[in-house]
Amino acid sequence: MQILLITLGSHGDVHPFIGLALALQKRGHKVSLMTSGYFAPLIRSVGLDFLELGSKEEFDRISDNPDLWHPRKGLAVMSESIGRYLPRMYERISAYIEQHPQAIMIGSTLAWAARLVQEKRGTPLITVHLSPSTLRSVYDMTKIPHVPLGARSPLWMKRTFFALADLLVLDRHFGKGLNAFRKTIGLPPARKIVAEWWHSPLKVIGLWPDFFAPPQIDWPPNTVLAGFPLWDETDVTPLSREIEEFLSAGPPPIAFTPGSAMKHGNDFFRHAARACELTTMRGILLTRHRDQIPSHLPSSVAHFDYAPFSQLLPRCAMLVHHGGIGTTAQALAAGVRQIVVPFSFDQFDNAERSTRLQCALSLPQKKFTPSELAQTIRRAQAQLDTGNLVDIADRIRANRGIEKACDQIEQLSGPAYA
Repeated sequence: MQILLITLGSHGDVHPFIGLALALQKRGHKVSLMTSGYFAPLIRSVGLDFLELGSKEEFDRISDNPDLWHPRKGLAVMSESIGRYLPRMYERISAYIEQHPQAIMIGSTLAWAARLVQEKRGTPLITVHLSPSTLRSVYDMTKIPHVPLGARSPLWMKRTFFALADLLVLDRHFGKGLNAFRKTIGLPPARKIVAEWWHSPLKVIGLWPDFFAPPQIDWPPNTVLAGFPLWDETDVTPLSREIEEFLSAGPPPIAFTPGSAMKHGNDFFRHAARACELTTMRGILLTRHRDQIPSHLPSSVAHFDYAPFSQLLPRCAMLVHHGGIGTTAQALAAGVRQIVVPFSFDQFDNAERSTRLQCALSLPQKKFTPSELAQTIRRAQAQLDTGNLVDIADRIRANRGIEKACDQIEQLSGPAYA
């Protein structure tokens, strides 16, 4: 098969697609991965064909915007960015399909240009969603900040909320740039963009296990679940000698990360370091953006740019993080206690689901102070049972998420794609 994978976002969005691409390539398929130039060195280092979709400078400009991480303003930043780059994305995907007319596309949630190519040219597309919040349900409703609706709320109330959200917010935000471009390529306006349009009618793959978010009867009928992908650069970025030395020098530390693309985490790391002092626990602060780290750290706290979670977390006492789906999956697979401090997007829902599994405690951002964090660390130690954590970890590792996703992709093989 000739396969083009397209994804947008941070490391948490790109890592799963690298894992998928490598697995598909190992099975003998011809694979190309299209994403931001920010990830070009990593993708080429693992031996994949890379196609640039926006420059490193453009990626940095978007992630520099503090509003991206705001629970409400982030939606506007995202929609504006998609609208700006959509014509270029469409042209580059179309050019690839011109050269490889038998190719199929594997697109992430925000790979909207691939949906447009599917509509315009009929090129097969599988949509791959990384987190359950991308699939709407009135039965197992996504956790949305400041929206007091849940499992016990009447179905009519939830349906009304979603209808109003589509009409007044989502279609207005996302439809402006999307529909302006659709008109230029001869397509009618799209409606219910988040509710329906961004799912491929051919197939939808959810990269999480069913016990994290069970299938719902009002999901798209062509949806299948594979499991967490769990690719994290272990083969190309192993634990550094400095991290190994720190881990070996004392008791298991607490690891802290606000997400790979977060550039405004100064308070997060400052409070983390102080909470380590209050609890007399060691700490590891993880970020590639060193200007966020306090200039003076306690001797028991160290900063490192990056560490593959599959190697680091089993040796940690706890992980305090933002609730990104990639980080959440790695923490669950490692069987480590979690404290989740969600900022925006799917992070609130991921925190809710990890809490339901009794693998995490959630701490609102407005309460994220050294004293509150220290108290939550102590509660997590007392309340989150290690036996349950190990059981969940065993189930995730046995799930073979990437392999199951590849099996689903290969079901499209046949005379047209041989």
